[in-house]
This record gives sequence, C-alpha cells and structure tokens, in this order.
Amino acid sequence: VGSEMCIRDRIAEMQEYGIEVHLNTPGTVARIQTLEPYCVVVACGGNQIIPGVPGADRDNVYYIEDVLLGKVQFSGKKIAVIGGGHVGLEVAHYLCADNQVTVVEMQKEVGVTIYRTARYKLLSLLAESGVEVLTEHAIAGVTDGAVELKKTDTGEVVTRPADIVIMALGNRPDKSYEQQLKDAFDKVVFVGDANKGGTMADATLSAYENCWFF
Repeated sequence: VGSEMCIRDRIAEMQEYGIEVHLNTPGTVARIQTLEPYCVVVACGGNQIIPGVPGADRDNVYYIEDVLLGKVQFSGKKIAVIGGGHVGLEVAHYLCADNQVTVVEMQKEVGVTIYRTARYKLLSLLAESGVEVLTEHAIAGVTDGAVELKKTDTGEVVTRPADIVIMALGNRPDKSYEQQLKDAFDKVVFVGDANKGGTMADATLSAYENCWFF
C-alpha cells in the first residue's frame, strides 16, 4: 500500500509540473535528439554484478531482480544470499518466512551502508527469523544443492548446503552508450547507479549534485 501511494504521489507531482513520461521507449541517441534537449540526464541504472566463479550460470542461481520483481518464488528451500549489503539483507528478510536463509558477506560486517537504527532493526528481525549471517566468506562456486565459500582470513574453502543461491553483489554502472551520448550532446550527466552503485540516498544526492545548477 505504501509503495502504491508513493507512486501515485510521484505521478501527481509529474503532472503538476508538466513532466512528460514516455513508457516502452528506448532512449536511443536519435530519439533523444528529436527532443532537442538542453541537457541529458542519464539515470538508466546499472548492471548486476555476476561473479566469475564456477557454477554462477547454473539453474539454481538467481539475482535480486528475479526475487524482488516476483519472477520466482520459493518455499521450504535452503537459500544462500550472496552479499550482505542493504539489498542482500532485504532479500533475506523477504524470503526468510518460508525458507531457511543464510547471508554470505566477505567483509567483517553486514549492512554497513544502512542507517544505524534501521540496520539494528533489520538485523534483529533476521535473527528472530533464524537467518544465519556468515561474514568473512566469499563466493567460490555453486554446485547442485550446495554453495562453495572461501574464508577470507584463511583461504579455506568450505561447502554449505543451498538449494537456491541468490546473488546480491550490487550493480556496476551501465556504460553501454556513454560515449555515444557525449558525442551527440553538449551537456550529459550520469546519476544514481548509472554513475556509481549505491543506495537510494546516494542516488538522490548524486542527482542533486549533478543537476541542481540547471
């Protein structure tokens, strides 16, 4: 309900300010040129990071968009979420009611970019739901029914049971046609994950810092 209200508010704001929205429209250079823009703001997001480990392309490996967009659903599964950032923890929380979930993070802590109070609350909810958090472990490979993890302190490789593996390693900026845009337009700025992967707060700050002077 909250998300629907937020969307309706954004639609109302765009209508109030006369902002045109073109859905199902590829942002090609030729199409953008027909708009004769003073500036082009690129907010196309990023590409999910795919680890170069054996088994990353197996049928039991999924990515955060598969889960959060409802493309797949799981129940009664042992699930390893690879990545203990804000998205990885949210995915773990989303799945933990009906599944046995383990979060795997290569750093010493999880959720370091989350606001402190929200982080403590989320970690508390995960603990109450029986979610296991493994820090200082990096993904080393995926097999049928298991995930291979490398301890970052000793280099030892351990195997943990996992029916499903969810990759939540963040995004890299989508630079697929950056140079084309720069060659075609005088003013081009990149914001959000199109500039640098981060949180919603990072994306908002990026947009403000790059666009306020227009």
